[in-house]
Amino acid sequence: MPLNPRQLRMYRFKVDVYRLLPAPSQGAMGLYAPDPHQAGVPCYFDPTPEYDQPSAVGRNKVENIFTLDGFWFPGEYLPEGGDADVPVDVVDTDMLIMRSVVGPMTSLIGIWWAAKGNAQPHPYLLDDYMVYAKRTGTKPPPGVSA
Repeated sequence: MPLNPRQLRMYRFKVDVYRLLPAPSQGAMGLYAPDPHQAGVPCYFDPTPEYDQPSAVGRNKVENIFTLDGFWFPGEYLPEGGDADVPVDVVDTDMLIMRSVVGPMTSLIGIWWAAKGNAQPHPYLLDDYMVYAKRTGTKPPPGVSA
């Protein structure tokens, strides 16, 4: 089903989700697929505020291990150019990259986050899922060129 009016207002950001390749019997481990697992996934970005360095885009300290930003996703969405509903599929170790933003947060485009844990149902919005993710910077993960 297409997003309802509440979801259209809420899920105004878009991310691409990249997934680790299956570990080969020989060769390098820890490589991500060069193409997104899911592209253009609508989401709501919930940044963690930076108390000692205020910023509209949340905490900027990549090395701070305690800083996790939240991503809220609809349970299902209609992908761009698609004709069927697709469930949101984000798991631990997935990498998220911000592709489009709404408002003054354009500096988030091209920033990568590492998902910490699988998508969990949101306790108050039953059809929605939430993922916490750690900001990793602008460098793509191994195996991804852009």
